[in-house]
Amino acid sequence: MTIAPAARRFSGFMVDVGVLVVLTIPLIPLTGGIVLEDVIERGLPRDFLLAANIVTAAYYIVLTGWRGQTLGKLLVRTKVVGEESSETPTMWQAVVRWVVPFVASSLPGLLSLAGVIVYGWLLADDRNQGIHDKAARTLVIQVGE
Repeated sequence: MTIAPAARRFSGFMVDVGVLVVLTIPLIPLTGGIVLEDVIERGLPRDFLLAANIVTAAYYIVLTGWRGQTLGKLLVRTKVVGEESSETPTMWQAVVRWVVPFVASSLPGLLSLAGVIVYGWLLADDRNQGIHDKAARTLVIQVGE
């Protein structure tokens, strides 16, 4: 079992961001639309943010708990596994992996420093575990090589 390097994890994350943009764009008209001037003054509309967070949570939790892979992880050939079992994580582990960075990123502050720390922690960790991995007791490994 080979631990996935941080650069590969980041690449998979960026693919997932692109997938989520595609998945959430159709929510704009369904949640009342977005007016640029309003976004600049007040941020994104609450209805849109709620719907986008639901889609994002479902994407990460369901795919991680079902296969251990989001589309980004599948493309870059990585997989989330339980730290002790080396198997696909449980749904509970998938929930924890999503909740920890969501809560940290929701805290007030410039780009939420707490959110950056959750993911950035893996750069200093010997097994490339972010705080969300440690909380869920998961590892991200390379597959198919």
